[in-house]
Amino acid sequence: MQEWVLSHSTRTKSVRNPAEQWALVIDESITIGSEKILLVLGLELSTWQFTKSLSVEDVRVLAVETSKGWSSEMISQRLTDVGRTHNIRYVISDGGINLKCALRLSSLVHVPDCSHVAANALARQYTKHEGYISLSKSAGALRRKWYLSKNVVYMPPVQRSKSRFQNIFPTIEWALTIVQEWERIPIEVRAELLFVKKNEALVVEMFEQITVVNSLLKILKVKGFTAQAKEQITVLIDTLTTPRGQRIRQEIATYLATLSSLTATDETLVCCSDIIESYFGKFKQKINPNSPHSLTEFVLTIANFAGAFNKQEIKEALEKITCKDLSKWNKNDASLAKKRKKIFNKNGMKKAA
Repeated sequence: MQEWVLSHSTRTKSVRNPAEQWALVIDESITIGSEKILLVLGLELSTWQFTKSLSVEDVRVLAVETSKGWSSEMISQRLTDVGRTHNIRYVISDGGINLKCALRLSSLVHVPDCSHVAANALARQYTKHEGYISLSKSAGALRRKWYLSKNVVYMPPVQRSKSRFQNIFPTIEWALTIVQEWERIPIEVRAELLFVKKNEALVVEMFEQITVVNSLLKILKVKGFTAQAKEQITVLIDTLTTPRGQRIRQEIATYLATLSSLTATDETLVCCSDIIESYFGKFKQKINPNSPHSLTEFVLTIANFAGAFNKQEIKEALEKITCKDLSKWNKNDASLAKKRKKIFNKNGMKKAA
């Protein structure tokens, strides 16, 4: 396990200011090499205007650390460390069991992420739905078949295997367009798109539901949660009238009630953790997620993604952060690549012989 000591960061306060309150966004990455990154972002609430979605320039990296696994006790300790220098009002995260347990251990308020709540509400209605399963599999197979073919203009969009229902709109929008433009599509192309036409009712139903979900998420991601936002969203979800739509409506209504119970009078609640996915996505663009090597001190560059440094900050960072600090990132535990090298290198094989 390797850690980034907060006191070494010139962008993080060493003394807690009682007048400030912070919303934290926390998550762990997928396994990269043989490790996972725990990332804690902070938003100073008194300065946030709720006029747009969070971007990397709006938050600070308060902790970044790697480990082969993250137990709730380990996460709780890291949050305790952050709490020594920041007044934590609440923490936004998905529904990961270890994250929720860590917040309970730390006696911190957990605000469930709206994107995951909405995606899970959709997933519970359609993950096991035979029509959706068939539609999804056929679309994936057609994409592979038509890739670089003359029919590429009609090709389905990429479907993510992970968090599929957070990114399902492009696929359903494509399917609805196929249905609406059916008579204009060449006959030979239609023959391979019949699976879409056969599921027209399902496509229309899902499109209506996803449109409502996207509308309510836009409110929550930009304006945050307030009593007024709750009223707007309630009007939106009341338009969901199909049996599956009603169940989605109930899940959203329960989520709104949860947020209401966490919100103080006249408080606007940040309830979206998309920004942490942006950080992880940006980091994975710079490395090979499937590398067998351990993560290096390059992980620390995550704290620089905002890029808003002045000369004084750079000067202090160069003066305060030593090579000894960075050397702490040398792994005691061998990476997968090192373990394989030890087993399969020629000298080792000769000695074994």
